[in-house]
Amino acid sequence: MANQKSWWDRLPEPIRELRGHALFKFLEWAVGAALGSFGGTHVIAVPSALNVFLVLMGLYLMGMAVFGHKRRTLEGIETLPQRLLFEEADLLHRAYRNLNQEHQQEVRLPLQNGSWPTFDREWSAVHVNLYSLSFQIKWLLLTATKVFSEMQWPTESIELFRISEQTRMVDLLHALEEFRLLLRSKFTA
Repeated sequence: MANQKSWWDRLPEPIRELRGHALFKFLEWAVGAALGSFGGTHVIAVPSALNVFLVLMGLYLMGMAVFGHKRRTLEGIETLPQRLLFEEADLLHRAYRNLNQEHQQEVRLPLQNGSWPTFDREWSAVHVNLYSLSFQIKWLLLTATKVFSEMQWPTESIELFRISEQTRMVDLLHALEEFRLLLRSKFTA
């Protein structure tokens, strides 16, 4: 019986947090209203600095009770960009690794335009995958550059930002793996 929690403690965290905020906001409003009404009635009859202070303090407390609630940020929201980049890099790494294992000779230069035929020729599934993944890697580079710029993280030492059309599959896989490890260290630290 001693280990059982009250019904209120068994509710999910957001509801328990709301209870605390609602009670605090009610008390803040009540104290503000009391100070404002006491000071307000006396400001008219006997204007003094104390009465004006009480009115202003009451108005401030009531205003903060109504407009001052700041929602708590969810845990992990600060690392959302890193997590999204990690997921995208992980997806690309797995896709390129599978292509490399199954079609090693055809995918030696995965980002080069010559790795897939022109549009007037027949395409195989490997060519379609290479073409599609090349656009995904360009999108990853674009978004990663923006995120790293916004977070003011250095990009000079990161191999993924130096890839080009001449990058071989082995180097691309290594760059994606390195990038994944870097991102994981940023949101687990």
